[in-house]
Amino acid sequence: MIDNRSGREPAADYPDYNTISTTKKVTGLSEHYLRKLLKEGQLPGFYVGTRYMVNLRELRLLLQSKESAGSSINPGGGSGEKE
Repeated sequence: MIDNRSGREPAADYPDYNTISTTKKVTGLSEHYLRKLLKEGQLPGFYVGTRYMVNLRELRLLLQSKESAGSSINPGGGSGEKE
């Protein structure tokens, strides 16, 4: 999505952030799980136009803390728990 005023992608202004769609492709986490983390306030993000931007640095820290705490993450699953 190009911002007509600047001619650039809106995400270009936020280098530590990416769309949910791109984040799921990069991390292998499901869109459902990412939205769950956002809704629960565990992962910061915000809208740029119609796209929700996810803080990639905070996501990495969150996943690392879950791993060190012994929580399992199911990359493609909606619940975030391993089966």
